[in-house]
Amino acid sequence: MKETIVARIRGLKESNPELFKDKVEFLMVEDEELLRTYQTSKEFIILTTKRIIFVEVLGMTGKTQEYRSISYSRINSFSVETAGTFDFESKVKLWIFDSGVYELEFAKNTDIKPLLRIIGRNSL
Repeated sequence: MKETIVARIRGLKESNPELFKDKVEFLMVEDEELLRTYQTSKEFIILTTKRIIFVEVLGMTGKTQEYRSISYSRINSFSVETAGTFDFESKVKLWIFDSGVYELEFAKNTDIKPLLRIIGRNSL
């Protein structure tokens, strides 16, 4: 079975969720809370109590942004590749129902255990 890679995001680092609250507040529903955020220079991922929000900053000025919201219930499965001796980055793949695969690569020394607990708790 061939994998369709929908998104490949490299160099993610954990960041403070409060810094992104104003960027996604318009998407959030009642009783939804920010849990964790990870970012690169042009992309960020927000994990809430209800979903994962992928945000990509587009264009030269960075004013255009694409938001993609994925409910945890749409995650069919996920895999983890931990950092090794020569490969310092950890990787997570998410198989999303009727969408494809999201590959997330995390920067050296980024603790991905909280992310995995959130995904596991909400997608199983």
